[in-house]
Amino acid sequence: MTTYFNQARGKWMYNFVRGGKRYAAYCTDEQGGEVSSRRAADACEARVKRQVEQALSAGRKGVVISGAYTLEEMFADYVAQHAGRQRSWASNMRKHIKELLDFFGRPTAAASLTVDDVERFIGHSRRQPRAVYRGGPRKGAKSVERKNQRCERTTRRTVI
Repeated sequence: MTTYFNQARGKWMYNFVRGGKRYAAYCTDEQGGEVSSRRAADACEARVKRQVEQALSAGRKGVVISGAYTLEEMFADYVAQHAGRQRSWASNMRKHIKELLDFFGRPTAAASLTVDDVERFIGHSRRQPRAVYRGGPRKGAKSVERKNQRCERTTRRTVI
């Protein structure tokens, strides 16, 4: 069991990981009150674990067979999970995903990737020429119009 007594706060707590997510909180009884013994804390943790397992199993659309789960499906799921992000994030992510899919291939099984494959991709991306943004105004350059305005102001002052 992953229950323990937090002496600094004087409360029983649980702490466990399910489905890649950490669950940690104070132990409470069925009515929401604090628990006062390890047995009650273990019962609270078991109750929370059952609730988490039920939520995880209800949230699954089906069992993913690792050999049949392609990179394209994996990235589609990833983008769908992060759909609420900023537009700039989405455009950058589309570029990165396209690069990965072009290198590894869309029908490649996600489970078949190895460390050697990833190192091969890193070597490939390091050999690519860097794209440098050259557009926009130059650093430190002021617009011609502003320079002309300033010149006119200074000449008027000196003439008058």
